[in-house]
Amino acid sequence: MVKSDIIIGFILTMLGVAVILHAQSFPAIPGQEYGAAVFPVLIAGALAICGILLAFGAWRRRASLAAVGLEHSMAGITSAGWTKGLATIALVVGYCLFADRIGFIPAMAIVLMVGMLMLGVRWWVALLVSAATILVIYQLFVVLMRVPLPRGLLAPFL
Repeated sequence: MVKSDIIIGFILTMLGVAVILHAQSFPAIPGQEYGAAVFPVLIAGALAICGILLAFGAWRRRASLAAVGLEHSMAGITSAGWTKGLATIALVVGYCLFADRIGFIPAMAIVLMVGMLMLGVRWWVALLVSAATILVIYQLFVVLMRVPLPRGLLAPFL
C-alpha cells in the first residue's frame, strides 16, 4: 500500500505537470483578462499538489514502518490501489478529452460522481457535493472572472 501510494502520487504529479504544460498552448481570448487555460491549470496544479502530498506522506510512512521493522508486511502494491489510481488518471484524462465535446457541467459531474463513488462516498452525498461544487465553480469562473467554460451539449441552454 505504501509503495502504491508513492507510485500513484508520482503519476498524479506528472499528470498535473503535463496538463499545465499543455494548457500553455491554449489560445488567448481577446478582451478577456483570463483565458481558457485558467481552469485546467488550477485543477492540474491541485492534482500535482495532491500527488506530491500523497507520495511524501507514503514515503514518510514507509520510513516509520522500516524503523520498527514492519516495512515488508505493509509494502505490497494491491490491485485495488492500482485500479483506483488508474481510474483517477482515466477520469482526469477523460475530462481533458471530452469536456469540449460534452461541456463542462456534464464532464465535471461525471468526474466528481465517479471519483467520489470510487472513494466509497454514498451516492446521494456524491450527488449533492457534485452539484454544489459545479455551481460554485461555474459561478466563480463564468460569472465573476468571465472565463468561458466549455458548453458542449448544453450550448443551446446556456
